Amino acid sequence: MSGEGHDRDPITDEGSEKDLATIERERVEYKAAEMTRLPDDPRVGDIVVSDVGPLIKGYGGRHHYFRKQWVGAEGVKITSPRGDESWYLPGRYDLRRGLSVADSGDSFSHKAWGEMRKQGVDGDVNAALGTEVHVPAAERTRENTGTCAACWGNYKMEGTVLVLHGYRRPGHGTVYGQCLGRGRKPLETSVEVAETLQRHFEQKIADLGERLTKLKSGEVTVIEYEGRGGRPMTVKKGEPDFDRRLSDWIGDVERNIEYARKDLSLYNQVVAAWRQRPMPKEGEPQRMPAFFLK
Repeated sequence: MSGEGHDRDPITDEGSEKDLATIERERVEYKAAEMTRLPDDPRVGDIVVSDVGPLIKGYGGRHHYFRKQWVGAEGVKITSPRGDESWYLPGRYDLRRGLSVADSGDSFSHKAWGEMRKQGVDGDVNAALGTEVHVPAAERTRENTGTCAACWGNYKMEGTVLVLHGYRRPGHGTVYGQCLGRGRKPLETSVEVAETLQRHFEQKIADLGERLTKLKSGEVTVIEYEGRGGRPMTVKKGEPDFDRRLSDWIGDVERNIEYARKDLSLYNQVVAAWRQRPMPKEGEPQRMPAFFLK
């Protein structure tokens, strides 16, 4: 087991407004319990403090004191058949989620692990698990790739179309989302995706323009928005906050129109300049929009 130190006072972390006398009394209690070194056998959940100093005034005028804190927490010790050891310990952010085996590796002993690997611990692990030695995949090349007109990335091809990309894979076997260009021909061989986005931004500008006209017409009398903690909130015309929120809403729509116009301008140029081009070759940099405007 091990501990992780930090210099934040839980009094201020919790947002408590304790009076100065109460904080001073607690400081004295911590001072009496402080230790000059970590215990040899810390227990999970035990808090050990050291370097308890005088009260100082923190940011925002709150009173707190400087101290270091360690919390006993579970860790994982990796031992090789040769007796080499490396610890996998929780970091300060892991401790906030509970006293359990860490998953971030903030305090992982990379140096010790590196030395163990040099001594052949990878082979020991594979032998114990009955698995084969990992063979890294071949380095990715530009061969058999194309440029996506939607996100401007360079991706491998499946036949004549681009592979799945633009997704999230949280780690439980399911893929979320995908780019518009997935399963479509790259910009080198087709202008279809660029034309689709050209029409998309034209429609988006028209829709945002209608919304802006309505907002400026005075028709809006109630504004719904998300408050603290995600709570749905409303403000009505005539109430103190209405004009400010309406102005912010109008500003957001105007900015989105400007962004959409810039995107439309780019795709107008791409469509106008489009011609079939050679596929990317090894050694070439990733192709950006300017490449397709030449």
